Amino acid sequence: MTFIATEPASAPNPPPEDTTVANDGFFPDIDLPRLRDSVRLDGTVTILRLRNAVVDAVIHVNDELAGWKADRLAAGVTSLDQLEPKIGGEAVQLHRYLAAIYRTVKADLNEQFRNFDATKSGVDEADKLQQLVDDERRAAKWAIRDFLGLPRATVELI
Repeated sequence: MTFIATEPASAPNPPPEDTTVANDGFFPDIDLPRLRDSVRLDGTVTILRLRNAVVDAVIHVNDELAGWKADRLAAGVTSLDQLEPKIGGEAVQLHRYLAAIYRTVKADLNEQFRNFDATKSGVDEADKLQQLVDDERRAAKWAIRDFLGLPRATVELI
């Protein structure tokens, strides 16, 4: 007995994967392959999971920078790429913005999709992953503070 499974002739072709997440026009669109390469995400993160994490990160970072953006729009700046100084052909602020987005995405993905088992090695691996999540969140916060021209830490004597 043989069995051959074939796809029905009426099945539509899947839509091509969109490789960017559109932003608000002032801040840049997010190029998903560039993000994958930058933070070393492998194929286990599906395009849908990646897109959702990017949208969440863009919303968060854009909210953090809303006041700064309003000041620049009032001064006539219409795009982050117009700002100086530039390094490697890109505005320094653009680099900081992308760092905040990328680090937030990586932290969110590692936090949401980690596996946890109750064995000693599983607990140890989860602890290592939590440290990575904390490091990525700290780096994202530093990128935002650098973007805003604020110190990375606030210290007070009590």
